[in-house]
Amino acid sequence: MWTESKEARSTKKPNEWILSKGRADNASNRQNQLNAAPIVIQDKETLKPTALTFIKADMLFVANEVEKEILQLKAESNGVTITATVLGKVECPKRTFGIAAIYNHVYVSSTHRSLGGIISYDYNNKQQKFTNPSEPPNRLISNGTAECKTAHGVAVLSSAEEASKLVFTEVSAKKVKCLLLGEDVLTVEFLSGTGTGGRTHGAKATFSQPTSCYTEASTKCLCQ
Repeated sequence: MWTESKEARSTKKPNEWILSKGRADNASNRQNQLNAAPIVIQDKETLKPTALTFIKADMLFVANEVEKEILQLKAESNGVTITATVLGKVECPKRTFGIAAIYNHVYVSSTHRSLGGIISYDYNNKQQKFTNPSEPPNRLISNGTAECKTAHGVAVLSSAEEASKLVFTEVSAKKVKCLLLGEDVLTVEFLSGTGTGGRTHGAKATFSQPTSCYTEASTKCLCQ
Protein backbone atom coordinates (compact mmCIF):
# COMPACT_ATOMS: atom_id res chain seq x y z
CA MET A 1 0.00 0.00 0.00
CA TRP A 2 1.41 3.42 -0.94
CA THR A 3 0.90 7.11 -0.39
CA GLU A 4 2.60 9.81 -2.41
CA SER A 5 5.10 12.09 -0.66
CA LYS A 6 8.19 13.97 -1.63
CA GLU A 7 10.12 12.79 1.41
CA ALA A 8 9.12 10.83 4.52
CA ARG A 9 10.08 13.70 6.83
CA SER A 10 6.72 15.12 7.78
CA THR A 11 5.30 14.64 11.27
CA LYS A 12 1.79 15.56 10.10
CA LYS A 13 -0.91 12.94 9.92
CA PRO A 14 -0.70 11.13 6.55
CA ASN A 15 -3.95 12.43 5.03
CA GLU A 16 -3.34 16.02 6.20
CA TRP A 17 0.19 15.97 4.83
CA ILE A 18 -0.88 14.74 1.41
CA LEU A 19 -3.65 17.34 1.15
CA SER A 20 -1.55 20.27 2.39
CA LYS A 21 1.30 19.23 0.10
CA GLY A 22 -1.05 19.31 -2.87
CA ARG A 23 -2.36 22.78 -1.97
CA ALA A 24 1.16 24.15 -1.56
CA ASP A 25 2.24 22.82 -4.94
CA ASN A 26 -0.84 24.23 -6.65
CA ALA A 27 -0.36 27.63 -5.04
CA SER A 28 3.23 27.94 -6.19
CA ASN A 29 2.53 26.24 -9.53
CA ARG A 30 5.61 24.08 -9.14
CA GLN A 31 6.06 20.65 -10.63
CA ASN A 32 7.89 18.65 -7.99
CA GLN A 33 8.65 15.03 -8.60
CA LEU A 34 6.96 12.86 -5.99
CA ASN A 35 8.35 9.62 -4.63
CA ALA A 36 6.22 6.79 -3.26
CA ALA A 37 6.43 6.28 0.51
CA PRO A 38 5.08 2.93 1.79
CA ILE A 39 2.71 2.62 4.72
CA VAL A 40 4.00 -0.29 6.78
CA ILE A 41 1.13 -2.24 8.35
CA GLN A 42 2.12 -3.97 11.57
CA ASP A 43 1.60 -7.76 11.70
CA LYS A 44 0.36 -7.86 8.12
CA GLU A 45 2.64 -9.46 5.52
CA THR A 46 0.20 -10.30 2.73
CA LEU A 47 -1.53 -7.26 1.29
CA LYS A 48 -2.91 -6.39 -2.12
CA PRO A 49 -4.95 -3.19 -1.68
CA THR A 50 -7.73 -2.61 -4.19
CA ALA A 51 -9.64 0.28 -2.55
CA LEU A 52 -9.33 2.70 0.34
CA THR A 53 -11.09 5.64 1.97
CA PHE A 54 -10.16 7.92 4.87
CA ILE A 55 -12.71 8.45 7.65
CA LYS A 56 -10.38 10.64 9.72
CA ALA A 57 -7.04 12.31 9.03
CA ASP A 58 -5.22 9.30 10.48
CA MET A 59 -7.77 6.50 10.04
CA LEU A 60 -8.77 4.63 6.89
CA PHE A 61 -10.44 1.52 5.50
CA VAL A 62 -8.52 -0.63 3.01
CA ALA A 63 -9.72 -3.58 0.92
CA ASN A 64 -7.19 -6.43 0.93
CA GLU A 65 -7.66 -8.74 -2.07
CA VAL A 66 -5.28 -11.41 -0.76
CA GLU A 67 -7.24 -12.29 2.37
CA LYS A 68 -10.63 -10.97 1.20
CA GLU A 69 -11.03 -8.48 4.02
CA ILE A 70 -11.68 -4.84 4.82
CA LEU A 71 -9.06 -3.51 7.24
CA GLN A 72 -9.61 -0.57 9.56
CA LEU A 73 -6.21 1.09 9.98
CA LYS A 74 -4.82 3.84 12.19
CA ALA A 75 -1.78 5.47 10.59
CA GLU A 76 1.04 7.31 12.38
CA SER A 77 4.24 9.00 11.26
CA ASN A 78 7.43 9.28 13.31
CA GLY A 79 8.99 11.68 10.84
CA VAL A 80 10.81 8.91 8.98
CA THR A 81 8.27 6.21 8.17
CA ILE A 82 4.49 5.85 8.17
CA THR A 83 3.16 2.86 10.06
CA ALA A 84 -0.39 1.58 10.46
CA THR A 85 -2.06 -0.54 13.12
CA VAL A 86 -5.01 -2.83 12.34
CA LEU A 87 -7.93 -1.81 14.57
CA GLY A 88 -10.48 -4.18 13.06
CA LYS A 89 -11.43 -6.18 10.01
CA VAL A 90 -14.38 -7.83 8.29
CA GLU A 91 -14.65 -10.30 5.42
CA CYS A 92 -15.47 -9.03 1.94
CA PRO A 93 -15.84 -10.55 -1.55
CA LYS A 94 -12.93 -10.70 -3.95
CA ARG A 95 -12.64 -7.87 -6.46
CA THR A 96 -13.76 -5.19 -4.00
CA PHE A 97 -12.89 -1.90 -5.71
CA GLY A 98 -14.89 0.71 -3.80
CA ILE A 99 -15.39 1.78 -0.15
CA ALA A 100 -17.59 4.54 1.29
CA ALA A 101 -18.54 5.36 4.89
CA ILE A 102 -21.70 7.13 6.11
CA TYR A 103 -22.57 7.51 9.79
CA ASN A 104 -22.91 3.99 11.20
CA HIS A 105 -22.34 2.08 7.98
CA VAL A 106 -19.45 1.14 5.71
CA TYR A 107 -20.38 0.34 2.11
CA VAL A 108 -18.26 -1.54 -0.41
CA SER A 109 -18.68 -2.40 -4.08
CA SER A 110 -17.45 -5.61 -5.68
CA THR A 111 -17.44 -6.84 -9.27
CA HIS A 112 -17.53 -10.49 -8.18
CA ARG A 113 -20.19 -12.20 -10.31
CA SER A 114 -21.98 -14.23 -7.61
CA LEU A 115 -20.99 -12.52 -4.35
CA GLY A 116 -20.52 -8.91 -5.46
CA GLY A 117 -22.70 -5.82 -5.70
CA ILE A 118 -23.21 -3.07 -3.09
CA ILE A 119 -22.63 -4.41 0.43
CA SER A 120 -23.28 -2.78 3.82
CA TYR A 121 -21.45 -3.31 7.13
CA ASP A 122 -22.68 -2.01 10.48
CA TYR A 123 -20.16 0.38 12.02
CA ASN A 124 -20.22 2.16 15.39
CA ASN A 125 -19.03 5.66 14.55
CA LYS A 126 -18.70 6.73 18.19
CA GLN A 127 -16.66 3.71 19.23
CA GLN A 128 -14.96 3.59 15.82
CA LYS A 129 -15.30 -0.14 15.29
CA PHE A 130 -17.34 -2.64 13.29
CA THR A 131 -20.46 -3.56 15.24
CA ASN A 132 -20.70 -7.25 14.30
CA PRO A 133 -17.46 -8.19 12.53
CA SER A 134 -18.13 -11.95 12.63
CA GLU A 135 -21.63 -11.74 11.12
CA PRO A 136 -22.29 -11.71 7.35
CA PRO A 137 -22.87 -8.23 5.91
CA ASN A 138 -26.05 -7.07 4.22
CA ARG A 139 -25.91 -7.16 0.43
CA LEU A 140 -28.08 -4.27 -0.71
CA ILE A 141 -27.78 -4.85 -4.46
CA SER A 142 -26.54 -7.98 -6.23
CA ASN A 143 -24.65 -8.04 -9.50
CA GLY A 144 -26.47 -9.46 -12.48
CA THR A 145 -29.81 -7.88 -11.57
CA ALA A 146 -32.01 -5.23 -13.18
CA GLU A 147 -30.70 -2.65 -10.69
CA CYS A 148 -27.05 -3.44 -11.28
CA LYS A 149 -25.16 -5.52 -13.80
CA THR A 150 -21.65 -5.12 -12.33
CA ALA A 151 -20.92 -2.64 -9.52
CA HIS A 152 -17.37 -1.29 -9.50
CA GLY A 153 -16.97 2.04 -7.64
CA VAL A 154 -19.02 3.54 -4.83
CA ALA A 155 -18.95 6.93 -3.09
CA VAL A 156 -21.08 9.10 -0.81
CA LEU A 157 -23.33 11.36 -2.88
CA SER A 158 -25.16 13.07 -0.02
CA SER A 159 -26.17 12.24 3.52
CA ALA A 160 -28.71 13.31 6.12
CA GLU A 161 -30.15 11.84 9.28
CA GLU A 162 -33.27 10.54 7.57
CA ALA A 163 -31.69 9.25 4.35
CA SER A 164 -28.39 8.90 2.57
CA LYS A 165 -27.37 8.53 -1.05
CA LEU A 166 -24.58 6.59 -2.69
CA VAL A 167 -23.34 6.96 -6.24
CA PHE A 168 -22.00 3.83 -7.91
CA THR A 169 -20.63 2.87 -11.31
CA GLU A 170 -21.85 -0.01 -13.44
CA VAL A 171 -18.73 -0.95 -15.32
CA SER A 172 -20.30 -3.45 -17.74
CA ALA A 173 -23.47 -1.40 -18.38
CA LYS A 174 -21.37 1.78 -18.81
CA LYS A 175 -23.66 3.79 -16.52
CA VAL A 176 -23.58 5.76 -13.27
CA LYS A 177 -26.43 5.32 -10.81
CA CYS A 178 -27.57 6.52 -7.40
CA LEU A 179 -28.73 4.37 -4.48
CA LEU A 180 -31.16 6.04 -2.07
CA LEU A 181 -30.90 4.44 1.36
CA GLY A 182 -34.25 4.76 3.08
CA GLU A 183 -35.42 3.05 6.26
CA ASP A 184 -37.54 0.42 4.52
CA VAL A 185 -37.00 0.73 0.77
CA LEU A 186 -33.89 0.93 -1.41
CA THR A 187 -34.32 3.02 -4.54
CA VAL A 188 -31.95 2.96 -7.50
CA GLU A 189 -31.93 6.04 -9.73
CA PHE A 190 -30.19 6.61 -13.05
CA LEU A 191 -27.65 9.44 -13.13
CA SER A 192 -25.67 9.31 -16.36
CA GLY A 193 -24.52 7.13 -19.26
CA THR A 194 -26.39 5.99 -22.34
CA GLY A 195 -24.98 2.47 -22.09
CA THR A 196 -23.08 2.94 -25.33
CA GLY A 197 -19.30 2.96 -25.20
CA GLY A 198 -17.62 6.31 -25.79
CA ARG A 199 -16.28 9.47 -24.18
CA THR A 200 -18.88 12.12 -24.93
CA HIS A 201 -20.04 14.70 -22.37
CA GLY A 202 -23.31 16.42 -21.57
CA ALA A 203 -26.84 15.13 -21.05
CA LYS A 204 -26.16 12.07 -23.20
CA ALA A 205 -22.76 11.19 -21.80
CA THR A 206 -21.09 7.95 -22.81
CA PHE A 207 -18.47 5.98 -20.90
CA SER A 208 -16.08 3.35 -22.14
CA GLN A 209 -15.43 1.72 -18.75
CA PRO A 210 -16.56 3.69 -15.65
CA THR A 211 -14.70 2.37 -12.61
CA SER A 212 -13.76 4.35 -9.48
CA CYS A 213 -15.87 7.34 -8.43
CA TYR A 214 -15.53 10.23 -6.00
CA THR A 215 -17.77 13.08 -4.87
CA GLU A 216 -17.06 16.58 -3.57
CA ALA A 217 -20.28 18.35 -2.52
CA SER A 218 -22.51 18.13 -5.59
CA THR A 219 -19.66 17.36 -7.97
CA LYS A 220 -19.27 13.74 -9.08
CA CYS A 221 -15.97 12.49 -10.54
CA LEU A 222 -15.19 9.09 -12.01
CA CYS A 223 -12.39 7.23 -13.71
CA GLN A 224 -12.81 5.40 -17.00
